This record gives sequence, structure tokens and C-alpha cells, in this order.
Amino acid sequence: KSILFVCALACALALATGDPSNDDATLASGVSVKGEGNIFVPFDRETLKVEIKASSQDLSAGSEVLNAFEENRANFLAYLFENVTGLSEENVFPEARKFGIVNEDVSEPGSSSNYVDVLKASQAILIDTELEQEQSEPNFSQFRTRIESETDDDFIQQLHSEIQGETFEGVSTVAFDYNDGGMKKYVSASAQQAVQKELMAQAFADAKQQAEMIANLSGMTLGSVQTIHDINDNNGMWTEFYKKGDITQRNSQDLGENFRMQIEVTFNLV
Repeated sequence: KSILFVCALACALALATGDPSNDDATLASGVSVKGEGNIFVPFDRETLKVEIKASSQDLSAGSEVLNAFEENRANFLAYLFENVTGLSEENVFPEARKFGIVNEDVSEPGSSSNYVDVLKASQAILIDTELEQEQSEPNFSQFRTRIESETDDDFIQQLHSEIQGETFEGVSTVAFDYNDGGMKKYVSASAQQAVQKELMAQAFADAKQQAEMIANLSGMTLGSVQTIHDINDNNGMWTEFYKKGDITQRNSQDLGENFRMQIEVTFNLV
């Protein structure tokens, strides 16, 4: 809960000193308080980062590796646009393409590590789109869920076979990969901006309510605002991320972030 700070009660001090010059004067006095606003905002965007790649232990197979990479990339994007509703080029954000020799572990799962020099072409692609509700047609949420599932091996194998193009001798057949850090849901900047005014109103109302209590206790009346200070970073807002199961007061399955704002307000006391 917010901590109250009484800056000055000059009238009370004047009366305590018995200064007759202050009997009929309205002396400057004020109270400073912290107010807080708090709004839960459901996620409205989701992303998936996929690495398209091709590699070969034949360090002279540069053209074959690049050709395989380009074909895998084109086939993967074509698969997305044809099989996942609502996706287009506007949802795809490719990172810089990488091409060169890397020292990579080529061992089979469960066997000892075997690091060798590999010629590799790769590119990370971020797919960013509006968070959709579950539908009967194949949408991005369903596609993303199947990609990140550790048990849906059949789908992963089918996807690999769908996007794997022409076979280039000596080039790895692994066409794409992903990591958990590339999969997330988040609250968009526009959704954050939409709640900023309401957060400020909540914080100010909270501060004013506390200041009125202090004014009543001191036998004075709350006057106009002297100053308002934003005491948070990130444009006055900070967030708390809720994972599944952490929200005990919500019946909805929609998850999101809890946005907070804290301000310090100084009111006149008269």
C-alpha cells in the first residue's frame, strides 16, 4: 500500500508556537502522498521465432548450401501463407542471414559429442501476429502450439518434409529449428497506450483519497494541486508478468501483464 508523507502542516505549527500574527492568516501548508493505479491487460500479440538453415561438412559446398537454404526458406514461408490463416509478409520479420564455417556438434541424440567444422547458412525469422482465439480452421495459435509441443513429433516430421526442397548431396536435411525463447505472447504498445490514461486516473484518485484523510485528521480542507511527479520508469508504467496458474482471482483463461503506475502528488491544505 502507498506510504503517506506529510510535507508540512504550517498552521498547526503556528498555533503551537502561539504566534499572534498568524491568528487570521491563511498559511502555506501542504501534504504529499503517493497514489497507485493497477490494471490487468490480457496478451494481444504472439510470436514464434524459427531458424531456417542448411549445412554441410563439405566446406567446398558453398553454392549447394546456399541453394538449399534459399529453397528451404521459400518453402517454409509458402507453407505458412498457404496453411495458416491470417498470415502475410507483414507478419514476417527476418533477421540478418548468416553464412560461414561454424564448429558444431553433429552427434546423434544420446551419443557422445562430436564437434566438427560445418559450412552453414541460416536465418532467424520472427513471426509476429495478433493473438487469436481457438478456431476450427488452422490459425497461428494452433500452429505455434504444435511447433512448441514436445510430443507432436509427427507434425514436426511432416512439416520438415513439406518444406524440404530439392536434395543437395552432402547438405543436411534439417530445414528449420526453433528455441523456446522465440515463442511468447505479449501486450502490444498500442494496448499499453490505451490503458495509460486510466492508470493515471486511478493513481491520482488514490492519492487524493489519502490526502483527504490527512486533511480531515488535521482539521483542514484539501486545496488545489501543487505538484505531480511520476516516480516510475518506462513512461510511468511498470509491469508484472503472470504465467499460467499465477492468477488466483481471475476465472478467465486469458493471461497477460499487470500494469502499474505510481505518482506523488502534493496538495495545498487550507
